[in-house]
Amino acid sequence: MRVPVPAGFKMLSTEISRTVKIDADSVSPAEIQAVIERVKRYPERKRAVAELSALYGVLPAKEYARRYDEILKEFPQTAYFRNLEIRYVPNHYYEPVLVVRGTADYISPVLDVAGEIAFLDALEKFLQKNSPAVDWWGFSKIHAHTDNIYIPYYSPTEGDFRKFKPAYIFWIRKGNDLHIVFVEPESTNFTGALHKATGYRYLFTEPAYPHPRRKIFHKDNLRITVSLFFYTTRKDTVPPDIRDLWISSPQEIFSAV
Repeated sequence: MRVPVPAGFKMLSTEISRTVKIDADSVSPAEIQAVIERVKRYPERKRAVAELSALYGVLPAKEYARRYDEILKEFPQTAYFRNLEIRYVPNHYYEPVLVVRGTADYISPVLDVAGEIAFLDALEKFLQKNSPAVDWWGFSKIHAHTDNIYIPYYSPTEGDFRKFKPAYIFWIRKGNDLHIVFVEPESTNFTGALHKATGYRYLFTEPAYPHPRRKIFHKDNLRITVSLFFYTTRKDTVPPDIRDLWISSPQEIFSAV
């Protein structure tokens, strides 16, 4: 049986889709797009606040507060449309991120899996108080039905190779080292995780004790490694033979590379 092997590394082109599909029969695309555009302008808030700060003590207190509130409304980091949460998430591959806690058949793709939302919440909470000690980093949600980034693995139940699409991919640069990190949150199917981990290890690690060592690939003067982590807040329940691939905090993503 032929094992799928990647041809190499390349810049992203169409592997991650930025297209948002809206059901015009259910909602007004213009209304949603207007909210999305407001959130996309969030980076302008810092400049607007700085300009207003120059008037502190010059404007009457009530006028200053009114203008400040207007800035927050004009450049929101998060806005809502029905049950759709539209977030500006720093360092994400595209903006904004669409989050739904429930269902929203009128728009796709969205982030609607509880474990994946919990991971994003934890990541944002970590970043509010911490700045990763790296030269550059970014990340993206991988949508199973629209994106084409995956790790091939053999599924005994299917009797064939399957495509494992982790929920998130990170790119982390330290000097000439580029770390590509896949993260799959809240997977409780340990048997399935074991098969996916085996596929990852076959392609991207080499034997070492006590745990396999990541292979180093070379391209464009970069040393590239690929990591896979399963994220759970209940790490003590994970089987020992794959426990090295499990993390319980987003901080571990940056400390492990």
